[in-house]
Amino acid sequence: MNSESPAEARWAAMEESYTRLRRVDPAGWREYLAELREWENLGTAPDTSAALEYPEYNGG
Repeated sequence: MNSESPAEARWAAMEESYTRLRRVDPAGWREYLAELREWENLGTAPDTSAALEYPEYNGG
């Protein structure tokens, strides 16, 4: 009997998928990592567009 919780089983399945992608498609894995870096870099500058669009909620 498996003693993993459903959440643990989902995480294990995700880790297995990452491992499989690295092994089967190294170029795809590198592309995935590059995309993650792009998303991380998007968060480095503050996004002021919402404050400009909705000034009534942002002290304007």
